[in-house]
Amino acid sequence: VAEEFGATDFMNPTDEDTPIQQRLVAETQWGVDYTFDCTGNVEVMRAALEAAHRGWGVSVVIGVAAAGKEIATRPFQLVTGRTWKGTAFGGFKSRDEVPPLVDQVLNGELPIDAYVTHRLSGVENTLGAVDALEQLAGDAPDIEDDMLAAAQSARSVTEFDELVTAPMAGHGGADEYYRASSVDQRLQQIAVPVLVLQASNDPWVPVPPCLSQPVPKNPLTGISVVVTRGGGHVGFHDSRLNWHIRATLAWCDAVAAAD
Repeated sequence: VAEEFGATDFMNPTDEDTPIQQRLVAETQWGVDYTFDCTGNVEVMRAALEAAHRGWGVSVVIGVAAAGKEIATRPFQLVTGRTWKGTAFGGFKSRDEVPPLVDQVLNGELPIDAYVTHRLSGVENTLGAVDALEQLAGDAPDIEDDMLAAAQSARSVTEFDELVTAPMAGHGGADEYYRASSVDQRLQQIAVPVLVLQASNDPWVPVPPCLSQPVPKNPLTGISVVVTRGGGHVGFHDSRLNWHIRATLAWCDAVAAAD
């Protein structure tokens, strides 16, 4: 499959006596133009940077490292012209740049079949999608057996956080993780006007913390909370789409006018 997408060479770092970045630099004369880390392993991130071409090489971090992990390299690697950067969602702007990608796929101009492992249709197949994800997770070599078993046994988001997310983030349980991660106790420390849009039917974020915020004497100072009847999780779309953007812009105009 890699060859179909243009790969010309394959190297297994575990087969090398020297660090893989040194081998790549030696094979390509000063390194390659672009490198990408998709593993979340900070050592691989460093190797990818140091395998980038001196002077103009770009190394992109895609993988998400475990909580508390840090990346490091010698400053010399950057001073000599390499660029180290990260990306989310491929750097695409979802509203403007994703639709053309969809058109390319539908027109057969962008081959993605090699990436498709399962095809499911209809909400009734939601559990089938979960089973497919569990099957794929079972094939992942970097997940410890006890953590994988815990993830597969979870039957709710809270249970998953209790068994997986909280321990991975260094917390004793889901409740401790939620308390440490919540902005509820931090919102009132913000010294500028803040608009909080919250849907009453959001399946992930509960409404009570938003409603518990003190109501500012001046609506255009402090925390202004707007709870909508619908919207789900960051939905807020209507017939004109992007209602939340229009509402935010109107609020910003009101704040600017009040100043």
